[in-house]
Amino acid sequence: SYTLEVSNVANGVTTTKSSTVTLSVVPDEDAPTVVGAQALNNTIGITFNEAVDQTTATTVANYTVEGKTVTEVKMNSLAPERVTLVLNSAVSGSAEVTIKDVADRSGNVMEGEATVTAVDGGFAVANTGNPFSKGTAEALGHDGFHINNQGMANWGTYDEATLVYKQYTGDFDIRARVLDQGATTYDARAGIMIRHELDEGKASLHSSYKEVHMMPNNRSSWDTNTLSYVNVIPNIDTGVDQYYRRSAIGSNHRLTDGGGSGNQTAVNSLLVDGVRYTPYDYIQEGNKIWLRLGRVGNVINSYYGLESGEEIVWTLVGSQTVNDMGTTVYA
Repeated sequence: SYTLEVSNVANGVTTTKSSTVTLSVVPDEDAPTVVGAQALNNTIGITFNEAVDQTTATTVANYTVEGKTVTEVKMNSLAPERVTLVLNSAVSGSAEVTIKDVADRSGNVMEGEATVTAVDGGFAVANTGNPFSKGTAEALGHDGFHINNQGMANWGTYDEATLVYKQYTGDFDIRARVLDQGATTYDARAGIMIRHELDEGKASLHSSYKEVHMMPNNRSSWDTNTLSYVNVIPNIDTGVDQYYRRSAIGSNHRLTDGGGSGNQTAVNSLLVDGVRYTPYDYIQEGNKIWLRLGRVGNVINSYYGLESGEEIVWTLVGSQTVNDMGTTVYA
């Protein structure tokens, strides 16, 4: 049993003690199980039902992929229930994955072997424009991606973005959640986009698009001597306005092929149940923010959503008519 004792030392020592309470601890005795898997190019993402031990989860010998060689296993600290297998060649269609000896963080080890089919979900990777070095993407668990963008801009009449995409025809709706972004420039963006064309290898002028994004929590400076980003600081502007970009939500667009870019004012403050949060603080408290794009005819709407229990409450960020979008698009 436990009691809580609080002392106020600012105005003399006054002590208040709570009533006795009992703390019950239920030990975790269940081994991790596999939720699902997906394939993207030469990677397979696997999701477990709980956070797994990094040592056993990233041991190459614990995974066998039919007809392939596993060369590396990666794990993202922000998604400790997910791993990425890097293979010697790309998966075509699907592949059987056998998993063994992976433990959870309480030390419970899988009994025997588990087999799961990693299916190619029909996604492809593209780089708009002519970046100095092309970006890449890997499967992150059974329903996510880790994208490494090497582009310099996505604005004006020219874009350098790395996309994991499918083709869509007619009206549709897509949703995603950004787990994290690297600390690069203050105005970097990660999110979802609908484009008229991919514009791969093409110089300006680029096609129409509509996107919704989140900004990075931290920013840094590019060092031309080391060819790396240095001096990481919180993504907050100095000066009178103190513009707060950490996880701020925005939506950019190009309404005509070859035209300029525009944007909606970024959302950097949320009112939830009468309490004011920045998006960063809201996420740090364990909450989830989703992004969404919906197309109806030539109108594309962008939203952010706050997850509450099993429900997501959506708020419109912006709505544009994009007449040059065409019937079939990339998103």
